[in-house]
Amino acid sequence: MAFYLKNIQLKLNNSAIKKYVLLFILLLSAESCKIFKHKISEKRLDDTNTRMISIARTYTGVPYLTGGTSYGGVDCSGLLWSVFKELGFNIPRVAREQAEFFQVVTLENVQPGDLVFFVTTNKGTSSTISHSGIITEADAVKGVRFIHASSSRGVREDNLSDAYWRSSFAKAIRPFFAK
Repeated sequence: MAFYLKNIQLKLNNSAIKKYVLLFILLLSAESCKIFKHKISEKRLDDTNTRMISIARTYTGVPYLTGGTSYGGVDCSGLLWSVFKELGFNIPRVAREQAEFFQVVTLENVQPGDLVFFVTTNKGTSSTISHSGIITEADAVKGVRFIHASSSRGVREDNLSDAYWRSSFAKAIRPFFAK
């Protein structure tokens, strides 16, 4: 069999054709595996976010305890730290350090599983992150809800559209779950 490419004759025997066909199939297979692997990765991320929210909700009603990281009492950053620990991931223990751990996402693009951070102390004089939570719902109708450890009411879910949280909002970040 012969192919003509711009005045160049390329002669291929059956053995060469088989090699090129086999190479093509291997490349196609490798590419499809990459696509498949990417879809598995996205699925795993969705499953991890769902599990994260489920774990966080098991803390609902747990009283606030400064420095706490257990069902006996937990503070806001301790809640995040404990949930991530149960998922098998290590994150910093303090809210202001947690806020720098993952990539920032705009409030308009938050999704369940994203982390939110607030400046709730010394609002007029400081921009230091002092509170954190986990997005549990991001719905056009219901709004953005998050779970956190309230210093006065313990672990609970609130709406980000409430005036207090809207005025205290500092940033949101998206965890990247890769071991």
